[in-house]
Amino acid sequence: MSSPRRRPNSTSTTTCAIISASAWELGPAAGLLLAAGLILLIAREVTKRWRVIGGVAAILLLINPFGIQGSTFLDIDTQVYAPILMLAIWLAIRYARRPGALGIGDGSLLAVAIELVCWTKLTTAIVRVGVLGVWWVLSRRPVRRAMVEAAAFVGAGAGLFFGTYALWCAATGIPFSYTFEVTFEQKSNRLFSEWLVVDHAVHWHLRWF
Repeated sequence: MSSPRRRPNSTSTTTCAIISASAWELGPAAGLLLAAGLILLIAREVTKRWRVIGGVAAILLLINPFGIQGSTFLDIDTQVYAPILMLAIWLAIRYARRPGALGIGDGSLLAVAIELVCWTKLTTAIVRVGVLGVWWVLSRRPVRRAMVEAAAFVGAGAGLFFGTYALWCAATGIPFSYTFEVTFEQKSNRLFSEWLVVDHAVHWHLRWF
């Protein structure tokens, strides 16, 4: 017998609304605050003590030196990538806990979230999306249906990314293969420890894992 869906929690909704409003006013720190709000929502999905556990996790994110540094100027890791990745994780956990098959609407939202993750930082999206797909299969029953669902929303998200990226390349005149050639070269450099990695180890685009 399936468990009833939980009623919306006014406290969590209000908290996230306050965080979102504060993020709008703070500008460069917006992404960090949005990520903290999404951490609260993720905690609410996985534990009854979400206020304590989620609050501690959000505070640790907010006081992290890297997060503080990234909130002083527009940085892709803190301002763009983190909240979008947290959004994809929250949607996946929320929908995975629902009984029955994944609906078209929910699957479409997951696909869009995966597309945005790929757009923000393709180099790390490969690992994150892969882990998300494996987690989905392990956490859903029956496993065969879970595999079909994971393949569907991951494939749809990848299709959306490649489609929109192709349109962007056509509009800007950039070769479609350029990003993937650079990505493959950087991946190879990281794996085989060539001199380029040692010489440019501080560059964000070489941080694969």
